Amino acid sequence: MKKPLIQNALRLIASTIMVSYLAIFPAALFAGSNPAAPEAGVPQSAPGDSEYTPESREYHLKAAFLRYVARFVEWPESSLSESAINICVLGQVTSFEGLNSINNKTVGDRTLAVSKISKIDDAFNYCQILFVTKTEQENVKSILAAIQNKPILGFGDVDGFAEAGGAMNFYIVNNRLAIMTNLPAVEQAGLKINPRMLRLVTIIPPIDQSSFDKGPPPEEAAPKKK
Repeated sequence: MKKPLIQNALRLIASTIMVSYLAIFPAALFAGSNPAAPEAGVPQSAPGDSEYTPESREYHLKAAFLRYVARFVEWPESSLSESAINICVLGQVTSFEGLNSINNKTVGDRTLAVSKISKIDDAFNYCQILFVTKTEQENVKSILAAIQNKPILGFGDVDGFAEAGGAMNFYIVNNRLAIMTNLPAVEQAGLKINPRMLRLVTIIPPIDQSSFDKGPPPEEAAPKKK
């Protein structure tokens, strides 16, 4: 085998190893039954499912997942505002109302603040979570380049976002909503994921998870003000 072919194969293996899959338990957005004993605190369905259109229900549920993820991510203290975790939406969604359903909800001792931004520059020094919508599919490469090495959790509603170098993205497995996470991308952003979340993660290659806390996700897992 020629040397370039070997190098390409090694790059592919390395890329596969770096991307891990976080399947946050089945959710009721799509058809299928939920587990008999769902994980404490994990969103299973949008509140009052019957009250919403499918699009609104989808984004209510995704918002609940974003709130759940925010509980486990630790940002550098210098990148946080006094009292808020800012979730910025870049691009268009069919139901901003659904995403906005977590606005002013609390995570630990901070409040979630959901807002729209029109360009990536608006995320700098403001956003803790950047939610990239499906309409930004063609701009993923430039968006990721812009937030590289910044304390921003890039979260895509776009297939392949994590594999392209983003921190996390939604995807569907067995008709269930799940999250894919790229742990090296999270670390490169200077962020940390609480170890309690890691027990929900399937990591490639497998690691020993026996030391992970088996208790329910703590409400206080969000970053604290000093």
